[in-house]
Amino acid sequence: DWKFLPQLLSGGIFILTAKMKRAFGINTSNLKMIKRYEHTMRNIPKQYFCNLAKHLPAMSYYGAIDTIKELSKKATVGINSLGIDVILKEYLSQLRPYLSFFDSNVLRFERVKGAEIFKGYETGNLKIDKFHKRQILEKRLGEFGAMCPLVIGHNEGDVEMARVAREKKGMGIGFNLSSSVEDTFDVRITGKDWQPLYGLIQVLQRGSICDG
Repeated sequence: DWKFLPQLLSGGIFILTAKMKRAFGINTSNLKMIKRYEHTMRNIPKQYFCNLAKHLPAMSYYGAIDTIKELSKKATVGINSLGIDVILKEYLSQLRPYLSFFDSNVLRFERVKGAEIFKGYETGNLKIDKFHKRQILEKRLGEFGAMCPLVIGHNEGDVEMARVAREKKGMGIGFNLSSSVEDTFDVRITGKDWQPLYGLIQVLQRGSICDG
């Protein structure tokens, strides 16, 4: 839909600039990213979001879906993300019954001239940082009566979840971690995909994570 091209190009330039800044140690806040996303995607029909989201689970890291399936043999598995519900709903739909829940930010659509169009985020419960992810994890642990969580994360946004796992004698596994957060996780995995992680989970499944 060519009428959206100018705003999409503007958003692309913003992302490119943010990545360049990050290379020099200058991070762009999640809240600023969210506000820019609202501006970039404003008035785009919901069907475009949904049509794209259908393809994303199949584009996950090789081994990621097998890892989720393996974990689901002994535990309830979910995704705790600062991302958007349109995408996570598709993961949940395609990976049932292995994936049981997700938590994320929610997009707001309004019906205009017969079509639902994007108007921004639902701001009442906006999730923007690692402490929000910690709160969500603790709520889910209480909901499921889970005593020993296993957390898989990869960056600063996941360190509070890894701390929760450590506090409860569970385990935090970090994938391709930056040096600034690697000490927060109990196990560090490096690889171009999730195959090494899948192998580790298979080994852990033979015993008990909580028993070490």
